[in-house]
Amino acid sequence: MLKLNTPDLSGTDCGRCVRGAMAYLPTEREGGASLTPSCMVRYGFNPFFSQTTVVALPPSAREEKKQNKSIHIQILVASLSATFGLAVVSASGFFIWRRRRNTQGMQWNNPLV
Repeated sequence: MLKLNTPDLSGTDCGRCVRGAMAYLPTEREGGASLTPSCMVRYGFNPFFSQTTVVALPPSAREEKKQNKSIHIQILVASLSATFGLAVVSASGFFIWRRRRNTQGMQWNNPLV
């Protein structure tokens, strides 16, 4: 017999739900199922559940938010690093250009050269 409940039920509520669902199982057949909004009961002689089959549960909303936050932080750090690097290179280039310009202007205006 397979009994499933939704995770929001407490142990007591789970037992009540399963007992209520079992009351609706057909007795005149070799198998059957009863489904309610919070639990499901199934029985039968033919195998309907494989213990080797494991279904991965989807990540919870909290885990997804944590992963999304981590990705956003990585993107933010990478973009800020790139922007800072570009600013340093640009400032260095500007100061080098300005220094060369001043040095060249001094050579043309100096009568001793």
